[in-house]
Amino acid sequence: MEGATPFFDGTYWDYCIRTAPDCFHVFPDGSVDVDFDKLNEEMAAFYRKGLSYIHCAEHTELEAVHAILENTLPADILTQYTVRLERDELERLRTNRLVLDGAPDKFKALVKYPYYRMRGKPVTEGQAFEVIRKTDVYIRSHFSQSHSCHADELVHSFHFGNGWFNPYRYPERYGWVHPNGMIGIDSITGKWPTFLELLTELLGYQKAFPFLDFTAAITWWDENPHDELRGGTTQGNEASQEYPGFLDNVQYGIRLDGNSVEFLGRDRAIKTYREYEALYGDADFHVYVPELCRSKTCPFDMESYYRRCIAAFGSGKG
Repeated sequence: MEGATPFFDGTYWDYCIRTAPDCFHVFPDGSVDVDFDKLNEEMAAFYRKGLSYIHCAEHTELEAVHAILENTLPADILTQYTVRLERDELERLRTNRLVLDGAPDKFKALVKYPYYRMRGKPVTEGQAFEVIRKTDVYIRSHFSQSHSCHADELVHSFHFGNGWFNPYRYPERYGWVHPNGMIGIDSITGKWPTFLELLTELLGYQKAFPFLDFTAAITWWDENPHDELRGGTTQGNEASQEYPGFLDNVQYGIRLDGNSVEFLGRDRAIKTYREYEALYGDADFHVYVPELCRSKTCPFDMESYYRRCIAAFGSGKG
């Protein structure tokens, strides 16, 4: 309901100490000891009882704390049992904001592959290049299979996919980040998205790409809407520009920017999507539909762009 008090609205630090207070010790000088051993033990206790994060709200929230720490603190810190964090190391935890309009279990899929629409503030071509090379499914597969030393540069991207170079789907090109900097797609998530999976993915984007600013309205439609909702086939049919009832079928939404991650209840998801669509949406719906995407947002030679992406790994630049 619009205007309702959110389940949580505060900093990452607020969420951590609210959820796992025994895992943090604050000193008078402002430094903090984080007891990762205790946090891991509390999570393991649920597994020993046969309760996974998918079925247990308390476990989900503990896993969310771990995801926040993992994507906010330096990577080497997570390998230690207890670590002292100084005030400057706590800055992101104490300034970045998490908003949950409802409890975490309200943000899980009701269908296997939820259909969603994403719209976002455009980025520069250079920024788009960085996102694509680090998240594209084909590039990630290439480095994962080769056990490359550059694999640690990749950013987890499962539910919101980029697939500009996948030869098995050529000539179709798709992605929520377009080479020209446009942000947006009409697509489906990965299988059965959970709150924890979405949170982890969004935190990873925020850490790697703080310039991103987007929202996605996620429906309870399973895969693309049925033909009777589309008004015809997807291939080149103008009637598919606006599936009847899209906003009526929104279940919830997400929003990300450099300072906050938000899980939006239905009303706010619809409102936020409308705002982003008005600000950043393209009148040509073809650019958002993978089957219809043409050269407007990807005016590049695929092979040369792919080679440029691969060459950029390890060089720190495109």
